[in-house]
Amino acid sequence: MSTKTQHFSRRYVIHLKNGHLLTVEQTKKILNEPEMTEEKATVIRDGFRLLAEVIREKWLEERKVANKQKLEKKETKV
Repeated sequence: MSTKTQHFSRRYVIHLKNGHLLTVEQTKKILNEPEMTEEKATVIRDGFRLLAEVIREKWLEERKVANKQKLEKKETKV
């Protein structure tokens, strides 16, 4: 049994310019599954969106901590 690993980024899940979700057809194309049902593609697309939101929130938290540490480091040098 073989498995496929596919890497996705936020740009595949949400259009960067307008913030809209991928269409069902775009989801099928990315997954290379043209025969997938619309219901299944919708569930997967929505899962991508949730995953992208979690990744973004984690990134924002890490950025906030890094900025705080950078500021504290700068203040100790002065």
